[in-house]
Amino acid sequence: MKIEFSAPSKTFMAGEYIALEGYPALILNTEPRFKLIVDQTKPYPISSIYPESPAGKLIHDHQSLLAHMSLEFRDPHQGKGGFGASSAQFLMVYALLQHLKKKPLEHEHCSELLTCYQSYAWNGVGLKPSGADLISQWFGKVTLFNHQEKQIQAHDWPFENITFCLLHTGQKLPTHNHLKQLKQIPTQALLPWMQKIQESFLQKDAFQFILGIQGYGDTLQKETLVAETTLPLLRLLQQHEAVLASKGCGALGADVILVLLPNLALPSFRRWLTRRGLSVIATANNLSHGLKIV
Repeated sequence: MKIEFSAPSKTFMAGEYIALEGYPALILNTEPRFKLIVDQTKPYPISSIYPESPAGKLIHDHQSLLAHMSLEFRDPHQGKGGFGASSAQFLMVYALLQHLKKKPLEHEHCSELLTCYQSYAWNGVGLKPSGADLISQWFGKVTLFNHQEKQIQAHDWPFENITFCLLHTGQKLPTHNHLKQLKQIPTQALLPWMQKIQESFLQKDAFQFILGIQGYGDTLQKETLVAETTLPLLRLLQQHEAVLASKGCGALGADVILVLLPNLALPSFRRWLTRRGLSVIATANNLSHGLKIV
């Protein structure tokens, strides 16, 4: 018998860095989706899961449960990075183990999943990963994750006239290495922008939301938390007349860039990007549900 697990691609829309201290984060979950194909009729080969990754270590510690099956991980981004392959792997392997133990994976078990993930993803050096991306891939759509307040909400895209675009920079940053080296988070500079983003998102106030996203992105640049390779792309995007806001996403904004623009401008923006060797990975039309088991 085969079981297929799938989880969405994730992108920090806002809240990267301060999420490490338990503050809110807004995370996009989009297509294409990661998959874990489990064949219970074949013995134990594992495809495309690095043994030293959090998922690889979790598999190693549960060999007795997994000894008579094969696991095949499928990455639609082909290793490009930035969309949560590692956290998706862990989420899907964890869900598989719960399935084999006949323990339904319910949202009220969120703290158990988070604690388990952090025990495998953090060795005590540097900052502990927030797990916000992992939780968002479980909940799906646009996830508002506030660890301090113990609030997790999955929302549809609330703005009728604007959309988002996600672009890949062509770079790949090992997040765990960056977190080991990060000494201080400029929380006081970033938090007011995140509060503005959260309030305007919930109130469906597009104008204030755009200001908040751009303010958060500009602050990351001022605090030298944007990769040198991302800065030229952000300057290029600012040249397009329809771009309302743009920022790097996730650790150093190295892998993925977020752009906000009017819906009507999307076709011409796509053509403009193509002429410059760039392409849109996902828009608001590609929002996806959380973890699925077939």
